[in-house]
Amino acid sequence: MIQKDDATTPLVYAEPRSSSTTSYTQVTYETYVRPHKKKLCSACCTFTFLSTFLLMFFLLPRSPEMWLKSYTPLSVTSSGATWTETFGFKNSNWYTMNWSDLKIDVYFCDQPSLWQCSWESTLPLIFEGSYVNPETETNEFTTSSRSSKNVELSYTSTASASTLAYMTATCASQGYIILWSQASVEGELKNGRSFGTTYLNGAVLVDCS
Repeated sequence: MIQKDDATTPLVYAEPRSSSTTSYTQVTYETYVRPHKKKLCSACCTFTFLSTFLLMFFLLPRSPEMWLKSYTPLSVTSSGATWTETFGFKNSNWYTMNWSDLKIDVYFCDQPSLWQCSWESTLPLIFEGSYVNPETETNEFTTSSRSSKNVELSYTSTASASTLAYMTATCASQGYIILWSQASVEGELKNGRSFGTTYLNGAVLVDCS
């Protein structure tokens, strides 16, 4: 008879089986793609806006500008009156501007104030003429892109004897006379865009020499 010794009998203990669970995070297509679409859409909108702005900035036509910049004192004698006016012309476009058919009419204002001269409709005409470019002997000149140009016009009036006498008396009494200038010019860009006629009207106080 064999007696078992519990002290020498190996004992095996088994740990309870634990079930391992793998967790998965579901990434939907919508969550993954939408940020990319937003960036792409934003870039397209920015590009479209900048392209439109640049096209309008460079290609949008801007009307030509003309103004009376300065004038010299007027000299009046029994044979006529002489003086010089300088006009400014501005081209704000990105193309060369061709100016042509510059015409000037100058009236003597026999009223005591500029306001009355502005509304007077029967002013005596003391000069009427067109500009002649000394370089080309034509009534044309140009301004390059986004630039200004000064044009000097010298006048010799052959007004009537009564008007010259009135101008002489006015110069003697107050030291200046009021002139009303009317000017017109045609403007056209080198790319063919025409602006039609630009007008200038205004009264100025001209000192007598």
